[in-house]
Amino acid sequence: MSGVRRAGTVLTAAVAYLAVGVVAWWHVWSGAPGHTITSSGWGDPAQQIWYLAWVPHALANGLDPFVTHAMFAPGGVNLMVNSSILFPALVATPLTLLAGPVVAFNVLVVLAPAASALVCFLVFSRYSDFAFGRWLAGLFYGFSPFVLNDLADGHLHMTLLVFPPLVLALLDDLVVSQRGSPLRRGVLLGLVLAAQALTSLEVLLIVAVVSAAGIALMALRHPAEAARRWRRVATGLVSAGATSGLLLAWPIWVLARGPRRYRGSVFTSPESYVMWLKALVWPKAGPAAHPELWAAYVGIPLVAVLLVALAWRRSPHAGLYRLCGALVVVGLVFAAGRTLHVTPRLSTGIPLPDRVLARLPFVENLLPVRFMIAVDLLVALVFAVALGEVRDRLQGRLRGRIASAAIGSAIAGAVGVVALAPPVLGARLPYPTRTIAVPAVYRSAALTRLAPGSVLLAYPVMNGFAADPLIWQAEQQIPYDMVAGYAFIPSGGPHPLGSLPPSPVTDLFGDADIGLIGPSLPPARAAAVRRQLASLEVSDVVVLDRGRRPGDLVRILTSILGRSPRHLDGAYVWLRLRPPALGS
Repeated sequence: MSGVRRAGTVLTAAVAYLAVGVVAWWHVWSGAPGHTITSSGWGDPAQQIWYLAWVPHALANGLDPFVTHAMFAPGGVNLMVNSSILFPALVATPLTLLAGPVVAFNVLVVLAPAASALVCFLVFSRYSDFAFGRWLAGLFYGFSPFVLNDLADGHLHMTLLVFPPLVLALLDDLVVSQRGSPLRRGVLLGLVLAAQALTSLEVLLIVAVVSAAGIALMALRHPAEAARRWRRVATGLVSAGATSGLLLAWPIWVLARGPRRYRGSVFTSPESYVMWLKALVWPKAGPAAHPELWAAYVGIPLVAVLLVALAWRRSPHAGLYRLCGALVVVGLVFAAGRTLHVTPRLSTGIPLPDRVLARLPFVENLLPVRFMIAVDLLVALVFAVALGEVRDRLQGRLRGRIASAAIGSAIAGAVGVVALAPPVLGARLPYPTRTIAVPAVYRSAALTRLAPGSVLLAYPVMNGFAADPLIWQAEQQIPYDMVAGYAFIPSGGPHPLGSLPPSPVTDLFGDADIGLIGPSLPPARAAAVRRQLASLEVSDVVVLDRGRRPGDLVRILTSILGRSPRHLDGAYVWLRLRPPALGS
């Protein structure tokens, strides 16, 4: 294939993938770009938007990008133990500064699956020259049921999957094809691993587990080759470890020893986030089925393609099929969680390795079903190679006939389209969106020009379900620190917290929201609120005219703060409070 033709093929594939991404988020672009995000029961999209704003803010102000005090002030948040998408936020910084973090988020949720699919398409060119087959395989990987399920919640850290295919290609160069210098390949691998670590540590762990299993399986199957190649492989892996270790030295310290790190499970029911065997071919397991069931879906036709490939003994790619099949099993074993289930209610009783994995530090919060990322990549590889082989065999049988190449490609392509139909038809696109309106007070000069280090307490108080204040803060380039937030922080107990714990202030704001307060508080309760405001170093308070009793809340805060508020853009604000007044 000539260079011009190859470039045209890549460009066509990229445009087609991008078109799918635009269709998925059509409501964003057909409405008002920059003001709409995915609808979600949780505040995850708002959190991801905030992360996009945080990195340029930290770099511009000389702050540590891995620890922030702009949320959960004054204690702050350890971003390395949260899904903080630091590398994508760095790459998106020019767009974030130019158009704002909401626009950057809207662009990234379109680009993430398309970019993953394109990288997969490019990497698979070393295994198959059937472009349409590779395009279908890339479509399955980039827009897999797992990705479409997580992208609905704005999970960029789990849906920007450009790095696993690159790891596959570089390990192929080191271990199998022996292309290029092992030292250079190792350095490239280290760069890719570092970028993945700053995108998602969960995906990095998944890639590491499956890659180690693949190298071990090849060494056991070909011991003589392993003995001959071990120096090359070791050189590459050591250089990869040195490169990524050098780049990640400070982030790793923050992860392991830094401030505000936590221990313990953040999920109350991790067994809800597992792969059940039935979900591979039929995701609907009843009216109470967890939506993560769709994340494990592959579909009967693609499962059939994998099984046929494994049974294809005379195939020149039989070794590749067997290795991928074995690693698919490894991925499914980890994706199944602690015990293998056929359905949510039908357990085989077979214990699985996740029982051990879930007890390891830094690994305990890896959701088992996310191993489907590796499964989908391996299934996509088998899919691409098998379609190419079907085309080649058909062309061989039709040789000498008119348009034999076109007929073979058309038949193989049709087989691929049919195999991919169930996952595609199961997608609920385009995603629903909603308009985000930043209250006027948060756009006012009074708040956007607060002194650095100002700590803002806002009503209504933010939590995991109502996280829009993160967007209000992010859209104004984070001009203040917030008392509340939406991230995981230490709790002092066995499990971390995702929002502010019950306290005098949260109880007061919660009671105001549902109308359970009067115009004043008992002295003891008022004193407790005053003490907490002092301990939180609150310098500014904003009360939006929302909830059932905002007027009573304003009167109570006026009494506690010792001064009347300023009425500004439909809100009540107390600015530049003096700590001695709060503590008195």
